[in-house]
Amino acid sequence: MNFSFKKCNINDLDRLLEVSRTAFIDAFEKDNNPDDFKDYINSAFSKENIKTELTNPNSLFYFTYHNDILVGYFKLNQKEAQTEQLHHNKLELERIYVLNKFQGQQIGEQMLFKTIEIAESKNASFL
Repeated sequence: MNFSFKKCNINDLDRLLEVSRTAFIDAFEKDNNPDDFKDYINSAFSKENIKTELTNPNSLFYFTYHNDILVGYFKLNQKEAQTEQLHHNKLELERIYVLNKFQGQQIGEQMLFKTIEIAESKNASFL
């Protein structure tokens, strides 16, 4: 399998927003109240919110490509960006999003392997 990863930057904002919304909607819309779900999407996945997360130096987004096709992304948090402060030398995996049409191809597993590699490169004692 041919996988590659690209650390996202501000130039990737629109694409990241699109992938975030699409993956989340495909995965969870059917299980939620339509009005509540729409409100959540418009808040959590607003351009302003994703831009804030993307420009936080302690949050890391990585696009995942399979055979040069964007199939999803993952998000890591360190230091103050972590949702729970459990350990000072911890790296938090907050999101693994794989687009619906690429589900079942072990892409999430490849993302997890890359996450472990990044954690090791940062000398994280806890993931």
